[in-house]
Amino acid sequence: MRSFDRPPCVRHGKECGGGRMSRLLVFAFLALSSGFNAFSMRSSAETRPTTVKVAVMAGPTAFSIAGLDESSYGIEILKSPADAVARLLNEEVDLAILPSHLCFLLLQKNSDIRILALTGEGALSIIADPKRFGRNDIDGGMVLHVPAKGSVPDFLAGFLYAEYEKDYSFSSPVQLASMLAQGKATAAILPEPYASAALKKGDGLEVARNVQDDFLKMTGVGGYPMSILVARSAFLADETRVKRIMHDFSASYHHAIDNPNATAKRVSDFGFITFQEAFDAISKSGICFKAGDQAKKECDFLYGIARNASPDSFVKANIDDFYCVVLP
Repeated sequence: MRSFDRPPCVRHGKECGGGRMSRLLVFAFLALSSGFNAFSMRSSAETRPTTVKVAVMAGPTAFSIAGLDESSYGIEILKSPADAVARLLNEEVDLAILPSHLCFLLLQKNSDIRILALTGEGALSIIADPKRFGRNDIDGGMVLHVPAKGSVPDFLAGFLYAEYEKDYSFSSPVQLASMLAQGKATAAILPEPYASAALKKGDGLEVARNVQDDFLKMTGVGGYPMSILVARSAFLADETRVKRIMHDFSASYHHAIDNPNATAKRVSDFGFITFQEAFDAISKSGICFKAGDQAKKECDFLYGIARNASPDSFVKANIDDFYCVVLP
């Protein structure tokens, strides 16, 4: 009989010490192995990156996050900015990309919110039929349709084109672009991709004013934020995680610009825009990634415009305390 087939040593009906010792060693090894494996599993779970939940509007803000890794970021595309705010405040998401005016309003009552970066700027145009609109001059008394009262287009329409009579009959850029294309609106200030959609569908429509050019001429400031990445301050306690997020969002922006086909495919998969519409709008969408002093300068300037336009809504003298300056 081979040695490893030998039965346990028994003496006087009892197992020999060597046999007992062997079993004890086996049990000890198994217990140690189990404990080590359990520790290894806990350590792996503890060090594995947690999925960061991001709320984004169905619109141009979604372009900037098209390059985020789905295994690291859970993206929720929402129809209403109010839903994004609610989910952020209820800690159901970690980050949110909000329209600038809504971000500013949120800061009036919630000291827990911090600005991380700008993800969209500019990208506004006045679209009109040139036969019904003075293209090279401000035609006093002309009605200018604005997609939402108290929005960035509204603030800039009042700031840059005070001679216009503003009309808020159509409350969303989607509806306004459609009415414009059907000839039921004379002129409208629209963001991308809705400006491009109106130009494509409407007969004889043109870009009557480039809002970015007019803004630069009047202010000397290179841009104005349309969308802002924000987070709750408690979420920002982990500096390593914040730096990783800033790096990932910056990389996502560059990916979106450098890979328009992949970006259009990802955005069209979100369901609010077709592939071709997304592809046509990418270069005009104004997506960006700006952090630090550059972001602060543009935010501060636009906040001043918003506060002058609606001092009862924007009561804080400034928003200096709400920046989280972490560069990617």
